[in-house]
Amino acid sequence: MRKIRELLRLKFDLGLSIHKIAASLSIARSTATECLRRATTAEFSWPLPHDLHDDALESLLYPKKPVIADVP
Repeated sequence: MRKIRELLRLKFDLGLSIHKIAASLSIARSTATECLRRATTAEFSWPLPHDLHDDALESLLYPKKPVIADVP
């Protein structure tokens, strides 16, 4: 989700509701809620560090699940 930074800005800079954020970004309210829940769990502070790129931000909130090899 490449809209994470904008979602956080809309919430913390503008104080918009989840409904307005979701409508503004054309995403589901549940998606916006989940993203904010993950940001809260990760204890992000706003504004985000300038050196935190979108790929890193996404990886922090949505880490890839480890691949489990089949054991014969």
